[in-house]
Amino acid sequence: MKMKQFLTIALTFNLLSCSQPNRVITKDKIYEFVNDLLERQEIPHFKGIDKIADKEFLSLSWSNEDSITILKMDSIFNLDDVEFISRQIRESNNFGLEQRFIKNKKIISIDTLKQFGKLQEELFWIKLKQKYGNHCFATISKSVFSRDKLKVVVRLNYYSEFGGNGETLVFRKHDGKWDVVTMLGFWDN
Repeated sequence: MKMKQFLTIALTFNLLSCSQPNRVITKDKIYEFVNDLLERQEIPHFKGIDKIADKEFLSLSWSNEDSITILKMDSIFNLDDVEFISRQIRESNNFGLEQRFIKNKKIISIDTLKQFGKLQEELFWIKLKQKYGNHCFATISKSVFSRDKLKVVVRLNYYSEFGGNGETLVFRKHDGKWDVVTMLGFWDN
């Protein structure tokens, strides 16, 4: 009898989980988007950049304000998307780019970069040039997707010895291509 109850529960769970939309964003999906982004010449953060840090350099984190901003974009995201995106944001703390999934760019460990000192110090840039042969690098946050996986929010940052800048962008996939829909935020130094 217990076996029959177990099988009934297992079958019910299986049927319910099959009827739910896929709630997981796979690494394949993330890296498909990231590699597409890195190959685009119209994204200034990556023009001529061949070094990308595996994580964001500054301890920026997604905030409740980000979710509120996304929620206000009701022509792009619905409430279900906002909940789905918020869940991904909460789970993104340990996200880091992995070299084995990135094409045509060198991934630099953020731990290595932090050993060079502070971004504002000249010594940081001297050490970066000595080790990697250049004076600039970029970062990409974890890409967070809408439930239908046709919209993405991502933070892009560019750093050089002369300053840096970054932006949070929303992309939409249309005809197999990711197009910028809007900018959520921008910083410049």
